[in-house]
Amino acid sequence: MKDKKIIGYIGVDSGTIWVGDPCYIIHKDKLPKSLGTDWFDLCGKTDELPKSFNYELGHEGLGVMSWTKYGDGQYPVYMIGDNDGIYIDFVGDYDEDKDK
Repeated sequence: MKDKKIIGYIGVDSGTIWVGDPCYIIHKDKLPKSLGTDWFDLCGKTDELPKSFNYELGHEGLGVMSWTKYGDGQYPVYMIGDNDGIYIDFVGDYDEDKDK
């Protein structure tokens, strides 16, 4: 059985979560084209989540966006084993026995 250790929390207000490298979106004057032109344009692209977003050159990997269980709140983030991965607990049902 792999150990889990809480490493922090993710706050959510929009009912969505983004997983990706922040260096591609944080310090840019414009969002990457696949994300749209602003927050409202991005929201228009979230009708079919989960969704993978592409880099400017068209290949996958810019990031992944998914709905969360609830729109407002905090979700615990766990490190599994010795940095074998992370688990974001949207519903409070993490089962260590599944990682055997």
